[in-house]
Amino acid sequence: MVMGFRTASSTHCIRQAATGLALIGAIGWIAGCDREQNRSAATTSQAAAPAAAPGILLAAPLGPDASLAEALKHPDPLERARRVAEILEAAPADQLRDVTNAFEAAALPWGDMEYGLFISWWARFDPSAALSYAQDDQLRTDHPSVTREAMRIWARRDPKAVIQSGWLNSISIDLGGLNPAMVEPFVIGWFESGNPGLEVWIQELDTSTKATAMGTFMRMLVLRDGPLKALEWTQTAAVDPGNQRLFLGAGLNTVARVEPTTAVAFLDVAEKNGVDTRTFVARIGRGWATHDPKAAMEWVISNDIDANERWRTIHDVADAWLYQDEKGLEEWLKPRAKEEWADQIRKQWNFHHVKRNRYHVDWPMLMQHAAEFVNEDARRAEYLWLIQRWRAMEPEAAAAWLAKNEALLGDKLQYADQLWQHDREEIDKILAEDKAAREKADDKAAQGGGSAPSAS
Repeated sequence: MVMGFRTASSTHCIRQAATGLALIGAIGWIAGCDREQNRSAATTSQAAAPAAAPGILLAAPLGPDASLAEALKHPDPLERARRVAEILEAAPADQLRDVTNAFEAAALPWGDMEYGLFISWWARFDPSAALSYAQDDQLRTDHPSVTREAMRIWARRDPKAVIQSGWLNSISIDLGGLNPAMVEPFVIGWFESGNPGLEVWIQELDTSTKATAMGTFMRMLVLRDGPLKALEWTQTAAVDPGNQRLFLGAGLNTVARVEPTTAVAFLDVAEKNGVDTRTFVARIGRGWATHDPKAAMEWVISNDIDANERWRTIHDVADAWLYQDEKGLEEWLKPRAKEEWADQIRKQWNFHHVKRNRYHVDWPMLMQHAAEFVNEDARRAEYLWLIQRWRAMEPEAAAAWLAKNEALLGDKLQYADQLWQHDREEIDKILAEDKAAREKADDKAAQGGGSAPSAS
C-alpha cells in the first residue's frame, strides 16, 4: 500500500512545487526539493492540508489522509497535484510497484502533470528505468512533458552518467547527432545542478545540436542572472572565440524577447570587442518580433545588414506580425505603397489571409492587393497565384474576372488553370467539408421545421 503521508520538513517545498506545476507546468521545480528524507517520519501524524482560496477548487479538497488512488481521482488539477506531490515525496523507492499500479489504474489524460511528478520521483533513484517506462507507455507517459522531466532530474544528479547512457542519442540513424527533445532538458538539468563542464560540452557538439543547447543555456542564464549579465558573460566565457560569438548570438535572441533595448545596446559593446555582428540584427529582430513585431520590423529595416539576411529577417518578422495582428500589418503597409521591397510582405499577407480563412476570402479585394505590387514580375506572379486558387473555389466568378483582366497576367496567363496537387487536394477537402456542413444544417432545419409543436 502506498503511504499517504509526508515528512513535516518537506511540506513547504513540495507544496510550492505542486502549485507551480499546476499553474505553469514547471514540473522540474520539485527537483530543487530533492534531498534525503528520514523515511521513519512517514508514520508520524499528517499536518492539515493548506486551505484553498474560497471557491477556487472544482471539488472539495482532499483530506490529509487521502490515498494516492483517491488523489488521482480528484477532478481539480491544483488539488490533485498538491496531494500527489506530498505522497510521492514521502514514498520510498521500494514502493515503486504500488505507486506504478496506482498510476496505471488512474483515468488521467496523456501527459498529465501527475505523470510528470511520478516519473520525476522514479528518476531520482532509477532514471534509466523511469525513462524506459515513460517511453513504453503510449497512453499515459510517452509525452514530452513527462520524458523531459526524467531527463532533467537525471542531468541534475549526474550529467556524465546521462552522456554515457546513450539516452541523448538521436532516435534516427539517418539524422544522427543527438536527440533535440532530450538535449534541452539535459542542458537545463546540468545548468541547475551547478556542476562544471557544461559550456565545454556544448562547444564540442555538432552544429544543429549546438544551436539547441546554446539557446537553452542562454535562456537559463538570462533567467538566473538577468539579461545584461548574461550577455556580458559571453564576452568572458571560457570557450574559444568562435563559440563565444555563437553564445552571444543565442543570448541576443533571448534577451530581445524580454528587453530588446538591452540587446540593441549590446551590439555596440560586441563591435568594440571585435565581434563580427553581421548576423546579430536578424537574431535580435526575430526575438523582438515575438512580442512587438512592429517595433522589430522598423528597427530591422533601418539597419544596414547583409541583403540575404535582411530578406530572411523581414520574412520572419512579418510572419510573427501576421499571426499576432494581420490588420495591423496591413495598415502599416499602406504608406509604403510605392516601396518595392515591401512586395515581399504584401505577398506574405495575401498568403496568410487566404490560408487563415480556408480560402473563403474576398477574392476581388485580394486582386486589388496584387495590383499594389511595385515590381511588375512580382505583380503578375501574385495575380497568377490568386487566380489559380480562386478558380478552384469559385470557378464562375474567377472566370468572369479573368475574362476582363487577362492582360494583367501577361505571359503567366497560360498557367492560370494549373494548380499544385497539394493545394488542389487541400481546397477539395475544404469544399467537401463545407458541403457536408450545409447538408447537415439543411437536414437539421428540415427536421425542426417538420416537427409538431410541443403539446405542453
